[in-house]
Amino acid sequence: MDEYGLYVILLSQIALFVVLTEFGFGMYLAKEISVKRNEIDEVSSLFWVFIISKLISFLLILFIFLIFSDLLFLQSILACCLILFYLLDLSPILMGLENYKFLSKLQIFSKCIMVSLILLLDLSHNGFEKAIAIQLLVAAMSSLVMITFFFKTNKVIRKLPSLNKFKKVFQGSIPFYGAKIFVNLYQQSSTYFVSFFLLPEFVAVYSIGLQIYKVGQSIIGAVSRVLYTSTVNTKNFKLLKKITIGSVIIHILMLPIVILFGQIVLNLIFDFDTENLYLLCQAFYMSLLFVIFSSYWGYPALSAIGKENYAHIGIFVSSLAYFLALALVVLFGLESIYFFVGCIVFSDFVGMSVRLYFARKFKVL
Repeated sequence: MDEYGLYVILLSQIALFVVLTEFGFGMYLAKEISVKRNEIDEVSSLFWVFIISKLISFLLILFIFLIFSDLLFLQSILACCLILFYLLDLSPILMGLENYKFLSKLQIFSKCIMVSLILLLDLSHNGFEKAIAIQLLVAAMSSLVMITFFFKTNKVIRKLPSLNKFKKVFQGSIPFYGAKIFVNLYQQSSTYFVSFFLLPEFVAVYSIGLQIYKVGQSIIGAVSRVLYTSTVNTKNFKLLKKITIGSVIIHILMLPIVILFGQIVLNLIFDFDTENLYLLCQAFYMSLLFVIFSSYWGYPALSAIGKENYAHIGIFVSSLAYFLALALVVLFGLESIYFFVGCIVFSDFVGMSVRLYFARKFKVL
């Protein structure tokens, strides 16, 4: 558990670098390409802005990481290569082109490869390095497959964009970046934050609970991304309402299973006492209900009516709620995995409340 705790802390540090160099491309490029997907010059130009920006970011990260990292040389090289392939993830561009079927297949295949390698390799010897190498192999494969797919399915003009194009893209993406930077920080790097207050074995339990929560988050996020690009084009809010109702019904129907059989499933998977993990998972599952409303009635609804700035506000307020709750937990000496999870639940509730308020204010809900 201690080794795993150190491993997830490193992954959380890597995620911190990736989040800081995201630049808002995830939402902005998906929207721009969705609207302009038939304009070859525009799609090509946005692609090269993405690639060049990420490569420059990597050089800066490489300089910082190699100077300040206390990892061994091999560990540092593996970590830096992992950062590179995370940065070259073309998901925002492929989502804008609505290649969701391809992305889903690739994600499932990648996860199967990762699980297979974890089961096949002996992690009792040099497990830390092997675990990072598995992450690196899967990330490299995914990024290279996405880049190959993009070039095969799109006519890409091999002409570098002008400086004005870079300026225009960053002017459009920075509001998304500013709104999501803090929420991305705590969602991707909260394990790193709590590692300052918890022993590695408790960090490991927290991280496992958080990863299970992210499975639910990723499913909701996948639906939300499809709704985002489609609603921007169709303005079909009736479909948005139907999907919301359907998702809530599924969530409620799954609740008894989580409560009655959750610990049994966890005991089958893990060989440590899962009582704490089971309690964390219940709290995280409750929080996913807030995520459903927040995800569907944020950018999918508000961007469709040109009110994405209000979606930015919802993101910013929810992240502010998290860091405020975290500060209070530390201030009053309440550092435990339960209170740290409570910060995320509180943040999700605040984010949902703000976004639903704006959705009703602008009469899309």
